[in-house]
Amino acid sequence: MPFWKKKKPPAQDADDFHTKVDAFWKWFESRSQYFLDQIDAGKCGDLQPEISKNVNAMWPSFAWVFGPPPEGKNGHSFTLSGEGLIERQFLTEEWLRRAPEIENWTFYASRQPGDVQPQVTMEIGENSFEFGGFWVSPVIDEENELVDITAWHPSFETAEENIKSTALFLMLDEILGEYGVDTWLGVIETSDAKLAEAMPALELRDFLHDLEVERGWKKYPPPESYSLYQLPEPTNTYLRGDTVSGTSSNMKLVGKYLNNHGPVENDLEGSGAEFLFIAFDSGILPDGEQVIFRGEIEDALDSALRAESAGHVTGGAIGQQFTYIDVINFRGAGGRALLEQAIVAKGLPESTAIHQFTE
Repeated sequence: MPFWKKKKPPAQDADDFHTKVDAFWKWFESRSQYFLDQIDAGKCGDLQPEISKNVNAMWPSFAWVFGPPPEGKNGHSFTLSGEGLIERQFLTEEWLRRAPEIENWTFYASRQPGDVQPQVTMEIGENSFEFGGFWVSPVIDEENELVDITAWHPSFETAEENIKSTALFLMLDEILGEYGVDTWLGVIETSDAKLAEAMPALELRDFLHDLEVERGWKKYPPPESYSLYQLPEPTNTYLRGDTVSGTSSNMKLVGKYLNNHGPVENDLEGSGAEFLFIAFDSGILPDGEQVIFRGEIEDALDSALRAESAGHVTGGAIGQQFTYIDVINFRGAGGRALLEQAIVAKGLPESTAIHQFTE
């Protein structure tokens, strides 16, 4: 039986992501002045149990931190982080979109660049890494609008490879912020020797800013940045394997699905959000206008979800047998119901189906 002839699910699940987020904001707003007072009194550490309890109630896989406000603003900031993992960053961005205006508070959906001083030292095991000791040799990748870097630090001479990488990425996160690394950097390597044309890593942020101005590169945070992809040898042996070309703002998930020839482990387990894709017969696409027609369907589904703040489209692809439209759903059964209604309104075939990326 086609899904649109079934009984409609409830408008909202009690454990969907929006319900959890809204409960978090209601709690935070009620305690916001107390948090300000405690931080100003130097008792920030005393807040950790209460904050962690309520963040974990939303989803335990998030990280959080208090910090300073933006320049020129009063109060403090609160950052919710997906720890650099793109699937989680979709959720932190949605969390931020639903944030209320709270006096003397600024909220961030990713770790911001820090005010890193050269003398600050990281201790990892028996290894010490002074921030001022990192040097990088940048190579500009014009085609992909990225910068490849090779990094050196005196302590690399004795550190194990995994320690080098950990120290390097912690340093880059501090300098560029959680999104900066994914947005700006391509190949990232370490070296046991300082290369020619190297510069202090602490100057990397200014270097990238100047590059953006000079080249006119348009940069967007990962959840808003789309990648083009193609399958060199499409196949009809598994769903999405027939893909000829597509775009995605969550290329990591699409890539894992294609490599696995089907659903993969659910990285959003317990969050109340889900990544879905709609599949319909490519034969309904007019010859020569396949991309345009798919775009119109994407816009219709995206509008239906955004109108109810239930989610949004994250990409799509055209295959030899099926066409696919990818979405993130924040409202469980309610979000699926909206998708079903939009599919019917757009006149897609009864064989159209909604699938999960994950098991």
